[in-house]
Amino acid sequence: SLSWKNSRGSAVQDEMMMTDGRDKNRQQKQQSHHQPPPPKNASSKHIPLTSNNKIPSQILNVISSSADPSMTFIELDKNPLGDSEVSRLAHALMTNTTVQILSLRNCKITDRAVQALADCLQRNTT
Repeated sequence: SLSWKNSRGSAVQDEMMMTDGRDKNRQQKQQSHHQPPPPKNASSKHIPLTSNNKIPSQILNVISSSADPSMTFIELDKNPLGDSEVSRLAHALMTNTTVQILSLRNCKITDRAVQALADCLQRNTT
């Protein structure tokens, strides 16, 4: 599922509670990789992926055109998107002027998708 939210504090807190005391290194690593909370003006929306884990074209169009100015945080965590889909997302983000945070934890991507995102960041300076 695709969602952007106006707060992430509870998700971070739940994640930390699942880490037991026997694994302090893992907990420290998780804490160091948490993003800052999304901007306060981000809207709460939930958009399901297609049955084959694709981001619907309509959503990519909204992202690309920055049609929703409150869309500042995109979270796609734990969705097996793969390189091809993340590359499509990166292409849409090249012209976006509103998204400030993108979370792709556990999305089964490789260096190819990371490179597509890096290219996006180089081209989009907004």
